[in-house]
Amino acid sequence: MKKGIFYLHGAFSTETSWNYLTDQLEKGPQHVWAKGHYNIVQETINEIVERMVRNVEEFAENLDHLILVGHSIGGVIALPVAVRLTKNVKYVDLVSLSTPYGGVKLPWGAALVPPILLRHTTSGHFYHNVAQVPSISRRYLGSYNEEFIFETGRVYEHWAIITEGGGSPLISEPNDGAISVESQLCLPPTVVQVRVDLNHFEILMSPKSSCVIMNVLCK
Repeated sequence: MKKGIFYLHGAFSTETSWNYLTDQLEKGPQHVWAKGHYNIVQETINEIVERMVRNVEEFAENLDHLILVGHSIGGVIALPVAVRLTKNVKYVDLVSLSTPYGGVKLPWGAALVPPILLRHTTSGHFYHNVAQVPSISRRYLGSYNEEFIFETGRVYEHWAIITEGGGSPLISEPNDGAISVESQLCLPPTVVQVRVDLNHFEILMSPKSSCVIMNVLCK
């Protein structure tokens, strides 16, 4: 079975944020991998999704098992990408890390910033994109039902790593330093949850993440 992993980074990260995990997973079963790149400030989330669908389609051309791994908002982008794939990939798995499916609550005081930034067209995309996160999650998290799986002939599974450590005092509820725990837990019961005491960025350098992805890769 030909396997591949496609990585989708967080809002203000780059492809290099995956370097630790790609190195660790080279020790596992043979597979190919690729990293998506986008700019959440300069592109709308719809533009990002459209481009990532094309990139993943090309990457998955000869794969039997595709794993989409997304960190933070990358986990949200992975949802519509997985649903809209047209290539004949039998198994599609999602692994999300620190993903705010319930939306992003900006830290105290940040509400004063958007009116200034929104004067600049490119800066305005970030706030528009963040505002769309809950609706995208609601629409696509419920897509992996029995009817959809029957129609596509695919097997979909989803693992969500929930980060609960390193809370910021600027966010009024339990959080991982960037995203509230509650937002990460806005998931249907079909999603496998793995809760860890790490912050929003430590998870990218953690053996716990590589262990979860390795288990999915070894299926």
